[in-house]
Amino acid sequence: MWVEGAFEFFIVAIIGLTLVSMNLLTRRSAEKSVMLQALLVMGTGVIGVSHHYWWVGMPDYWAPIGSVFSTLELLPLIFILYEAIGQYRAMTASGGFTYTLPFMFIVASGVWNFVGAGVLGFFINLPLVNYYEHGTYLTVGHAHAAMFGAFGFLALGMVAYVLQLSIDPERWDGSWLRASFWLWNVGLALMVFVSVLPVGFLQLDVGFTESYAAARSLAFYERPLVQSLFWARLPGDTLLIAGTAVYAADVARKRFALRRSEDDPTVDDMAVAEGIVGGDDD
Repeated sequence: MWVEGAFEFFIVAIIGLTLVSMNLLTRRSAEKSVMLQALLVMGTGVIGVSHHYWWVGMPDYWAPIGSVFSTLELLPLIFILYEAIGQYRAMTASGGFTYTLPFMFIVASGVWNFVGAGVLGFFINLPLVNYYEHGTYLTVGHAHAAMFGAFGFLALGMVAYVLQLSIDPERWDGSWLRASFWLWNVGLALMVFVSVLPVGFLQLDVGFTESYAAARSLAFYERPLVQSLFWARLPGDTLLIAGTAVYAADVARKRFALRRSEDDPTVDDMAVAEGIVGGDDD
C-alpha cells in the first residue's frame, strides 16, 4: 500500500503544488488532480495492490484485476503534466519562464513514472508473465526505473527548485545541475534497457522453456551472455555515479556561496567573479 497508494498520491500532490508555484498549472487543476488521485488511491490503489495476492495463496483472479487497476494510478499525473507542458511552451515563447531546469526534473519524473511504474509495471504484472518472472531482473528493471526515475528525479528537482529560489536570478548558474540531469537520464536508460531488461527477458525465456527454478539458479547467472550483459551495466552505472558527483558538488558550492553571502554580504561580488553563483540564466 505504501507504493500503490501513498507514493503515487505524494508525487501528484508535490508536483501539483510546485507547478502552481511556477505558474504552469492553475490551482483548480491541481486540486482536481489531487482529489482524483485520492479517489484512485482509495479505489484502484487498494485493488491494485492485489496483484501480489496470488503469491500468498489467494485466488488467481486477483492477479489480472490488480494489474489493471494498478496502472490507472498514473492518470492524474499525466493530466497535470499535459497542461503544464502546454503552459510552459506558451511562457517560454514569450520569455517569461525562468525555472526551466527544475521543470525538466519534474517532466523526467513523470516520464520515468510512466515508463517504470506504468509500462514496465503493467507488463511484469500480466498474470502469464508474472507467473514466470516474479523476482527476476524484469522486476529489477521496473523497480529501478520507477523508484529513481519517478521519485528520485522529483526529489532532486525539488532541491534544484529551492536552490534557484534561494539565489538571485542574475547569479543563478544551472550548468552543472543540467549536466547531472542528462548524466542521470542517459545512465538510467543505459542501465535499464541495455543491461537489466535484457537479462530479465533471458530469465523469462528460461522460465518459460525450462523452469522458474532454472531462471533463478546460479547456473543461469554464470552463462557467458548473462555475464556480458552484467558488464554492459558499467557505462550506465558510471554515468549515474558521475551525475551524482556533479550534482553533489554543485549543491555544495551553491550552499557554501549562500552561507558566505549571508555571513558577509561584501563577498557577493567576489563569489560572482569566481563563478560560484554566477552565469547566464538556465
